[in-house]
Amino acid sequence: MDSSAAARKEMPLEREDLMASAARPAATSAAAVKNTNEYHSGPETASTQAMVKRELSSNRDPKLDSSLRFLVGDEASKERATSNVNSISKRQSKDKAGYHVLDPSSPDEGPIPAQSAAMSAASTLSNNDEELGGIRLRRRLRRHTFTDEEMKNIPRLVHRNLPFKQSRQEIAVENKTNFRSFKVQRILSQDWYHVLLRQPAWFSVCCLLLLWTFFIVLFALVYQKIDRDNPTLECGLGPINQPIEFKPAFAFSLETCTTVGYGLPNGVNSFFESECGGLQITIFLQMTLSMLFNAFLFAFLFARLSRTDARGAQVLFSDKAIIEVRDGRWMLHVRIYDFDSSMSVVEAHVRMYCVSWRDYERQERDLVQPHLLQPMRILRPNDELGAQLFTSIPTNITHEIDAYSPLAPLKLRRKVNYMGTAGLCIREADQSSGSRNGVLCPVCGETYGTLDSLKRHVQYQQLSEEQDNFPVSGSHRDTSIMKPYLFEPFNLTEDDIREYLRDKEVMVVVEGIEPMVSGTFQALQSYKLNDIVFGGRFAPCMSQANGRIFVDVDKFHIILPPNEGSVHLYSRYNGGVTYRKKKTSSYLPAFFQNAKQMEGEGNDK
Repeated sequence: MDSSAAARKEMPLEREDLMASAARPAATSAAAVKNTNEYHSGPETASTQAMVKRELSSNRDPKLDSSLRFLVGDEASKERATSNVNSISKRQSKDKAGYHVLDPSSPDEGPIPAQSAAMSAASTLSNNDEELGGIRLRRRLRRHTFTDEEMKNIPRLVHRNLPFKQSRQEIAVENKTNFRSFKVQRILSQDWYHVLLRQPAWFSVCCLLLLWTFFIVLFALVYQKIDRDNPTLECGLGPINQPIEFKPAFAFSLETCTTVGYGLPNGVNSFFESECGGLQITIFLQMTLSMLFNAFLFAFLFARLSRTDARGAQVLFSDKAIIEVRDGRWMLHVRIYDFDSSMSVVEAHVRMYCVSWRDYERQERDLVQPHLLQPMRILRPNDELGAQLFTSIPTNITHEIDAYSPLAPLKLRRKVNYMGTAGLCIREADQSSGSRNGVLCPVCGETYGTLDSLKRHVQYQQLSEEQDNFPVSGSHRDTSIMKPYLFEPFNLTEDDIREYLRDKEVMVVVEGIEPMVSGTFQALQSYKLNDIVFGGRFAPCMSQANGRIFVDVDKFHIILPPNEGSVHLYSRYNGGVTYRKKKTSSYLPAFFQNAKQMEGEGNDK
């Protein structure tokens, strides 16, 4: 397939899009003209311009040639596109029934129906496919990607900032906002308790002590005010006509707050008299507030001391993750173990996510909903059963890098004859075990679990149709429908995975309940490309002797070489040479084994 045909395939021009564009108000067309002018007048990178000009010099397709000239700023092409958009804008008008387009040949006949108007506009725009195609090509060529240096500088979402290559169970995400703004402060005030609880211990304790001292000083001033307003009334605060000073008032306030009961500053109990009602009410309010504050302080300190977020530090993750080939399938392994093995974590389970910045940028460019985290299906322990863990025993967590895995290159995933995911997170193992069908026969519409099942189905149907003299057209023998690539398996190499993992970060989350205080906690760890080893196996770290079972934590991170039968699959043990599986046609049905047919179908593809 030549470059011009490939470019045309990448730039489909749907008539529905043209009809929908024609039915929009004139403001849309005006905005299109504005965007076109801004593109040609704005700064353009030298690499993009050079790429377009090279394509322009080597291209022989007049339609694509016009599109490329529009992209690099050819004035004639630009003027034609602007004129066409302006002419469409002038023919658009609006009435009560909706948007209509006036017939250009009969301007006095009035508006025509919207559907006919859209068809007329689509017909008018058919001569301008190259301009619109150029806009789409411009979008593609202006797409940026990460450079090698930017790949290296992508920050980690989970930092390894604890000994033994572990993390502090913190996500390295900061809020880029003005915390002094009224809206942010109002949001934080709705959950002030947890905001204070998440602060460092020294800060939260100091804040509470300052608040407690403030209440004591406040009531000391209130006692002073009561005594000064009634200088001739002896209620025990101060002598007659000698109002109490601040220091004795502060001491009395502290005494009342702590319920010590040393007595009144003046040495009498006159505040029991009915004339001292104001003082009695004030003492009642301070003691009530003091009891509530003491209860809050006790609860806060208990919550602070019983926080289980630090419990995740005892859940150990292997320093390196391992990617290996097992039975022709690529697997990612991570080892997990709870150091406090005597008190097993309750309801422990594991999740895995792929942090992909290139995919996030691509989604942003394609104007789709961006998702930085892509969930990863777990093969062992089976995530369909909740991915339950028994953390008191070192356990390997396994993810299969199949055609649905976010760790597999997207270009390779699209080549496999699998049905779409419809937005679901699925895995190929369910197809292999017969739990789900994901391979579609393009002739009869039957679905199968594996490509081998599809191959057997096609071979059987071809024999049956040939025996029954069934017409070739539209059958399983129709080579215009049954293509060899429909049976091609999903093949990965170490180089494919390495290249695709350059911007990726695999995040592992273990969640469970601490049995002592029944608090839920999470343990976090992440792996980037330099934290992944291709080929190998974790060293056994469990042993038993004299009726006791041991876990040798010193061997927890050790990785042993793979067996001799698979050592040639990995560049690490193969002198830096990547193993590539020899291509054969064994995966094809017998119908395609003929060399001439294979050659013909290869040209069709």
